[in-house]
Amino acid sequence: MDRVDKLMEQAESENVDAVMIINFENSSKASSFYFSGFTGSFSILILHRDFRKLITDPRYTEQAKKETNFEIVEYREGDVFDFLKGILDELPLKKLGIEESRISLHVYNQLREKLGVEFVAVDKYITLLRMSKDEEEIRRIREAVKLAEEAFRQTLEILKPGMKEKEVAAYLEYRMKILGAESAAFETIVASGWRSALPHGRASDKKIEKNEPIVFDFGARLNGYSSDITRMVCIGEPSDDFKEIHSIVSEAQDRALEKARAGITGKELDNVARDFISS
Repeated sequence: MDRVDKLMEQAESENVDAVMIINFENSSKASSFYFSGFTGSFSILILHRDFRKLITDPRYTEQAKKETNFEIVEYREGDVFDFLKGILDELPLKKLGIEESRISLHVYNQLREKLGVEFVAVDKYITLLRMSKDEEEIRRIREAVKLAEEAFRQTLEILKPGMKEKEVAAYLEYRMKILGAESAAFETIVASGWRSALPHGRASDKKIEKNEPIVFDFGARLNGYSSDITRMVCIGEPSDDFKEIHSIVSEAQDRALEKARAGITGKELDNVARDFISS
């Protein structure tokens, strides 16, 4: 049973006839990729027990043929919602599953006005499917981690006092791309000195100084999956306070990792670390 079949099995418990996943405005790009393998920025998936359709425009037709085994339907002109209605009118649909939380109010209103079917939110089923990773997904995530770690290692080789945070962040992203990443997974954070205490300090024009802490928060996107890594470093000799805090946090992380197992909640693991830090 593949991902579409698993989704339909869940959705059919609410008498859903088909599921539609809309990927424009980058609204559900991740879900579109998850079910079809398509990486373009415009697609509408129609998922059914008996067929899988992918609607896209001429920019992506050839790409879609290479990336997915879905039936490709090319949209060329006119109102996209009218075009969609023409396709859905050919199907015996009463209830249509949609990713309600991933589309804008404008798109939702257009769908209601044009399609004339009952909508059922299937977000929870998609979320549950995507939460549990299969072996191939785990392999891809590990590869994304490995790539990002190597790029970080190469960045440390050129790191020196006087460099701007932005300069270091740009180099790290450059190394990730050179090593094969599609892109950075998110905006790379490099924050030094007092700025390292900012929960999400963007890389700035501040120059890195000797003996001050530097926080890196970075990740690589590779084959549709992303890594997310945080590291603390220091050029020179860190202060005694920094060493003590680092030791406590490192021990808290190790204790949480020891407790990690299938079935435990994120909150429970978080409490393991927090309880040790506060003890």
